[in-house]
Amino acid sequence: MLQTLKIYVKKYSAYIKWWLVIATIFFMLMAIQVYTNFLTIIEATELTNLQTQKIQEEMDYINNFQLKYLDSDHAMFFLSHENNILKPSETVIAFREQEMVEEQSKNETKLETITPFEEWKEFFNEKIEKIKG
Repeated sequence: MLQTLKIYVKKYSAYIKWWLVIATIFFMLMAIQVYTNFLTIIEATELTNLQTQKIQEEMDYINNFQLKYLDSDHAMFFLSHENNILKPSETVIAFREQEMVEEQSKNETKLETITPFEEWKEFFNEKIEKIKG
């Protein structure tokens, strides 16, 4: 039996080598696939844990703060102001800087009197100033 095995090994050694190489490559690919599946399972569990933690934090915020806030006496007053709803006696006052108002008025007058040629001339002058300065 051992003698016949030695004869077969000598006779078919090239075929045996190639089959071993093919089997090794096949098992390496299977090992890589198993490892990547393992990593994706770990990533999915971590992602699920983070999502559940985030949802739990949102629920805690709603239960511990927002519901108490909405049940308070001043909730309608604050909610109306958050949504820009004013009471009849209230007005909106907008503050602007003086320079901003002057600049806007200059731009409005400029737009009325400027020609396309002057726009291009101004554009190129600004670019030249940026390059020089």
